[in-house]
This record gives sequence, C-alpha cells and structure tokens, in this order.
Amino acid sequence: MQRKLIIALVFAVFALVPAKAQLLKKLKEKVNQATDQVIPGNNNSTSNSGSTSGNSSGKPQNKTGAGLISTPPDIESNLASSETAFKANKYSESRYALQQAILGVELRIGQEILKLMPDEVNGVPKIPEKDKVASSGWGWNGLMINREYQKGDKYLGVAVQDFSYLGPMWGMYFNGGMTQQENNEQKMKNIMVKGNKGVISYDANKGYTVVVMLTQGSALTWEGVNYASEQEMLDAVNKFDIDKIKGLLGEK
Repeated sequence: MQRKLIIALVFAVFALVPAKAQLLKKLKEKVNQATDQVIPGNNNSTSNSGSTSGNSSGKPQNKTGAGLISTPPDIESNLASSETAFKANKYSESRYALQQAILGVELRIGQEILKLMPDEVNGVPKIPEKDKVASSGWGWNGLMINREYQKGDKYLGVAVQDFSYLGPMWGMYFNGGMTQQENNEQKMKNIMVKGNKGVISYDANKGYTVVVMLTQGSALTWEGVNYASEQEMLDAVNKFDIDKIKGLLGEK
C-alpha cells in the first residue's frame, strides 16, 4: 500500500513538472525511507557514467559509428515496471525502475532550465550542440546542466552543478570566512547577483568565474574568457534569471 502511494505521488509530480519540483524532493526522501525498510543497507546513489581505458597499441583507431541514440528513461513505463516488480516481491527491480522514473523527471527539469537560459548573451551566441543535461537520477546534487557561448575568442560557459565539485575554498567564501589577495590584487571576493549571494574570482590565464548557490548542494557557475572587466562579466551573468532556475529546482 505504501509503495502504491509513492508511485501515485511520482505520477503527480510528473503531471506538475516543472511548477511543483519541490514535491519531487519530498518524494525522493519518502522513496529512500520506504526502500530502506524493505532493503536494509541499500545504497541510494547511482551513476550513469562509466570508465574506459585507452586503446592498446595494437588496436586501430575507431573511424566510424553513429554514436548512441538519445533515449532518456521513459517515466510512465518505468513507473509501471516498478509497480509490477513490487507486486512480485522483486524489491530491487522495483526500486531501480522507480529511480529511472525519477531520473526521467530530473532530465525533463534540466531541459526546462536550458530553455530559461538566453540564446545569446550580449552578442555572444550559444553553441547548440554543446547543450548538455546529465543526472545521477537521485537528487539535485547529481544534476548537471551545461551551456556554452562563443564569438571569436570570447567564451562564456554556464553550468548547474554539484557545489562540492568546486572545492573547499568556494565553501569558505560562501560561509564568509575567507578573503584572498595576491600582490595587492583581489583574486576572489563576495558579491550579490540579483539578490543572491555569490563569489567572483579572476585568474589571468583562465579569466573570470562567478558562482551563485542554488540549493543546499548545487550551484550556478559561469566561466568567462576574454571578458575585459569585472563589470562586463557581471553584465553577462545578469542576463540569466536565477530566481526562475531556483524555482524549477523547488527553491524559493
């Protein structure tokens, strides 16, 4: 009975995406609690990435192939599979199918976030083929969204990513406990971006980086190469509707 209720809630979330993304977060907590009771000690994290080794010296280099067909998880069929497996007491299969359904929802939300991003930023157009959405399928911390813009040697990269990938220094800045200067030049500092706390850094070789927290574990980051000044970089950052992106992730 409890699992039927959970599956029904997933249907409700799917029907309301993206406006009710906050319900998805609550649903994930309930799914974890329910499956932990049935499968003690289960690990609730999955990954859709794999590792490959380099070609051995005797193998030819691949020169053909059409790649993989884009097939995001089908939400409805995975929900049906989860319920069927649960009725058959196949709890591991039920849980996997439910994870795949939630992965499908997260990828759908990721695509909605890409739609919120501008097609060009102050005259610098996006590179359509570089748009990317990936997810571990189990919480916003595993959601990765990328878009790139470029015109000549001016480049802007934008990403929604796990905050932990940025390293401990950024966390110290967001906690307000650090400042950094080199040779009397400011290298990192706290800023406000449309009412949101952020941090900006500059490296002579890499250019500007701006980070704004979105949820407890995820951040919106910008990388600007060949931007003439801090103000020009921030003008580009301000073209993004941060509050709407946070809203799609269920944050206010």
